[in-house]
Amino acid sequence: MAKQLDADLKKLLTKQEAQEALTAMQTSAAEFTRQAGNLSARYSSVCKELTESTKTALSTVTRETNQQLSNMAQAARKKIHLCVWISVTAVILCAALCALAVLWSR
Repeated sequence: MAKQLDADLKKLLTKQEAQEALTAMQTSAAEFTRQAGNLSARYSSVCKELTESTKTALSTVTRETNQQLSNMAQAARKKIHLCVWISVTAVILCAALCALAVLWSR
């Protein structure tokens, strides 16, 4: 009877140890899940910030590039107008000189 009682006590201790181990694993799993959730939220937040800052930087670069292109187009238009004005003036002066040359040659 003592042997049976001793065997039953060992089984009971084994069951108790197994229950404690199971409880410890469940607690550990719950803590892991909580930490994983925290990491996920943190990385999600960082990714969102990175996305927003990238969009802002891209918008700034695009706006500045458009402004530079607009300024270059304006400068090009001014130079073209100046060239046209100089060309027209040169043609008029050339025509006037030719007319004077014709008048003097008579």
